[in-house]
Formats: sequence, structure tokens, C-alpha cells
Amino acid sequence: MSDSDHSHRSLRSHHSGDSTSGATEPQLQSVSGRKEAAYWRLEEETAFLRYLYDNRSGTDGATFPKRTYTEASEHLAKHFKNQKGGDKTISACKSKFLALKKAYLTAQALKVGGLSSGFTWTEAGGQP
Repeated sequence: MSDSDHSHRSLRSHHSGDSTSGATEPQLQSVSGRKEAAYWRLEEETAFLRYLYDNRSGTDGATFPKRTYTEASEHLAKHFKNQKGGDKTISACKSKFLALKKAYLTAQALKVGGLSSGFTWTEAGGQP
């Protein structure tokens, strides 16, 4: 396997929306008594964010009470019967939201000025 094949496989195996590879991927094993990590497919992430959006009333839309994560976890369990990896618990939902929020804010910072690195990005043309 070439270096480029290896890096492609490595990137693909970490992409949460990759459900097209056709190969069965190894299940995560419990390490020292810890619960198995949740694996998020793109459609699960989308449904999760849609649920938060639809239930944002009474919040600032950037943070949510524990009850909302509890209900989102239940919603995902109901609509995605064959979840991969560990359960989408309250903690997993909150962690996923914080990770997605951080990625979004980073992309927005690059879009409007590149933080202090000078790197910028536009949706129309990529790097200027």
C-alpha cells in the first residue's frame, strides 16, 4: 500500500459521514472499563443538529440545557436503530455539539479574516 493509499484510508476512517466504503470496520473496544465511543454518521449529525435547531426556543441557540441533550439522545435512539459504536448519550451529544460548534466557529474566523495567520477562505473561490 502506498503512502497516499494509507493516508486516504486513515482520513476516510475518521470521517463521520463515511458509510460508503463497503468494508466492515472494526468495532471500538472498551479500554480500561470505559464505554465504547459513539460513532456519528453524517445523517445522525444532521438529525442531531436539526433536533437542536427545532428545539432551540428558550435558549440562545449556542448552548442548551441538559434536558435538550437528553431528549436529543432519545430522539437519535428512536430514529437510528442500528447505531454504530457506543450509544449517543447525553454526554456524547453535548461533546458532539461542542466539537461541531468549535469547527463552525473556526471556519467562520477563517472566512472573515484568517485569525492572525493571514489565511482566509471564501465560499466562492477557496483561498483568495
